[in-house]
Amino acid sequence: MGLLADLLLARERGLVSTAEAVSWAERVQALAPLPALDGLPWNTVAPFVGRDKKRYGGRVGWVLPRMGGVVLDVPISEGEAGEAYAAVRALPPGGPFDGLF
Repeated sequence: MGLLADLLLARERGLVSTAEAVSWAERVQALAPLPALDGLPWNTVAPFVGRDKKRYGGRVGWVLPRMGGVVLDVPISEGEAGEAYAAVRALPPGGPFDGLF
């Protein structure tokens, strides 16, 4: 789920193309279905995101994919993270996940 949210945020920032994001999402889909998130709203998840191991200076530095690597310490607001979570949460557990992009 986290990789799908990261792909969405990366595509929104132009770090990966839609085609690249879809390709990665298809790989995620091939691994296993997503767990059901119906009973897990953002306000329950957000405190755990805030305690992420990449937290420094009062914020989480996100690591987003880009073609050929990653971009470190990307600032993502709680609102953006919540929107990405909502988009992933709305996906059918077994896919397809390409509708995210």
